[in-house]
Amino acid sequence: MEVICLDSTVPIDYYRKTKKENSFLFRLAAHYQFKISSIVKYEVYRGDKKDDGLPLATLNQKHFERIDNLQIITPKDL
Repeated sequence: MEVICLDSTVPIDYYRKTKKENSFLFRLAAHYQFKISSIVKYEVYRGDKKDDGLPLATLNQKHFERIDNLQIITPKDL
């Protein structure tokens, strides 16, 4: 069976549906095996909540500066 990568919209749609058999994920499972990236895993766990983000510790602040409302902790903060 072919392995495909899922976008976060696919599992989120599955979790939101009352009738799981009507979801795209349910139909895909009959034809493919699938994997998700760590980013998709995060998006699924996060859901649509806006106020549950955690501060992020990093050694490369530049990678994350453009994310609004993200508290960044670097070595200089300690």
